[in-house]
Amino acid sequence: MEVSITFSIPDVLENQIDASGLYGIHGDNGIRTSYGFDLEMPALSLYRQVRSQDLHLLAVKIQTTLNTWEKKYLRHLQVEHKTKPTKSAEELNEEIVDELRETEGILRRALTVDDTIDWDFLKCKDKFAINPDTLVRDSFGRKIMRFDESGRPTTYRKRRDPEPPDKVALEASKSFWVRTFRKGKIDKEHAAAMLDWQGKRRKIALANDQQRKIFENAVQEFKSKKTLFELKLADRNAAVDAAKARYENRKDDAIEEYCELVMTASKYPVFFPKTWTLGYNAALKTLVVDYDLPAPSDLPKVQSYSYVASTDEITEKPLNVAARRRSFNSTAYQICLRTIHELFEADTIDALKTIVFNGLVTHMDATGKSDTTTILSVSANKDSFLKMNLSGVDPKSTFENLEGVAADDPMELSPVSPVAAVEASDKRFLEGGGVMKLTTGSVNVAAFVSDSGQTRILPFASPSGADAGS
Repeated sequence: MEVSITFSIPDVLENQIDASGLYGIHGDNGIRTSYGFDLEMPALSLYRQVRSQDLHLLAVKIQTTLNTWEKKYLRHLQVEHKTKPTKSAEELNEEIVDELRETEGILRRALTVDDTIDWDFLKCKDKFAINPDTLVRDSFGRKIMRFDESGRPTTYRKRRDPEPPDKVALEASKSFWVRTFRKGKIDKEHAAAMLDWQGKRRKIALANDQQRKIFENAVQEFKSKKTLFELKLADRNAAVDAAKARYENRKDDAIEEYCELVMTASKYPVFFPKTWTLGYNAALKTLVVDYDLPAPSDLPKVQSYSYVASTDEITEKPLNVAARRRSFNSTAYQICLRTIHELFEADTIDALKTIVFNGLVTHMDATGKSDTTTILSVSANKDSFLKMNLSGVDPKSTFENLEGVAADDPMELSPVSPVAAVEASDKRFLEGGGVMKLTTGSVNVAAFVSDSGQTRILPFASPSGADAGS
């Protein structure tokens, strides 16, 4: 069957995103288990495999990822371009304080949030609206119509009939001689005026009929587009209901999907990667989380800014190594505890007995190549973990009490053996296609995905000019 998804590429990410195309993910038995879409941003060394059994939720996850990457890239550009800051030293220092506060309070802030997924919140409640310029392409048609706030044509302008010739007024305009002895002339003039008037009326009637047809066509087009919008909206919201039902019925893929939604909803500072891979074992009721932690270079590196009047420049004072080490190590432990807390708290059907959290960091090795290292790993039991009071705890001590494994100094990025790892048993079948370079605008990606067998990526199409690259 042919399937498709639609999402929007932020302007700043034009030609920055590589995408695999839409594909089916199949289990060892060859049956499709879900859909997938791979996104990569080489400029920031970001990669995300987005997966979902439902296409609507897949599109939502893709859009969320792109919006997050947009914020990261804007921050990257600010750092990359060493231009004179447009903000004062005081404003920059306020931003530093906010960033450090965000980093230090990662775990504490999560404790006041209800992490349970609000299924109704996931539903789209948008009202249909359209730009009249899009609905009616002809400028004349737009000029003769009025539209309400949703873009629906409400009325159109009709041309009024001219007043009929007034014979009494015509006679009054003539001399006494003409009125008395030349009435035939007046009759002829009036008859000619009547013919002219009738001709004008016919032309106006034709014009009004054409304008009525333009208006009625626009009304019908509006209704058609609104109906299509509402059908798609109903499909999307039905998909949310279906996902909820699958979760409540303890379907394995739905449990993993639910955990994805919980983690996606978790708000972190913009400079955090927010990428992960999940694996759920139904028999053991165990979820394995391979989580991409921020690298040391991703965290705040500046202690303060100062304005130098003599050079009219703003200079920065870097954080010392000891402060950066404390910040990174604390952040790594906090993310670990926070993620476990959020997932256990949101587990309303008691599908999770154990969570294994593996903290990974992608960095440049000694040879200059990108390398991903597991720097900490821990297994947590739900009953025991939820009895812990995480407010005010020392993250490292709590991690150690859970018998987690990590190097003495995680910032050294020394590898450790994970307690458990995500099994890559699913298979992706791809034929044709390749990597697409995404441009801005609304993107529609289609594929032919069979329930078993291969996936064929269909020609890449975008209403806004996005095209496929090799």
